[in-house]
Amino acid sequence: MHDKYLEALAASIKAWKAKLTQTDPRKIQIWGESCLCCQVSPNCDGCLIAGWSGYILCTNTPYYETHNAFDRWIKDDKDDSFREAFHSKAQAMIDYMEKIYAYELSKLKETNA
Repeated sequence: MHDKYLEALAASIKAWKAKLTQTDPRKIQIWGESCLCCQVSPNCDGCLIAGWSGYILCTNTPYYETHNAFDRWIKDDKDDSFREAFHSKAQAMIDYMEKIYAYELSKLKETNA
């Protein structure tokens, strides 16, 4: 595992946390082109999320539920329940990525010890 993948994951976690502060869905991007992991890992090669889930394109992660919640919110941004649902799903994605980060960081520290 290379540090650039861990750095990309840390940056992605930070970006997802920033999404939680947004009240306007039009100011949020959640697609692959806005993801640092996707930018560093074209075709998911080397992506820590893909390595953890066993699938490419964030399949088998909280991403698609988050995406669906986002779609509902952007269609009706006046309904607070849609914003809250998105934030809840986004937090699940953050929690998922933070688990991966903690695990991979501990592996890296063991390797470098």
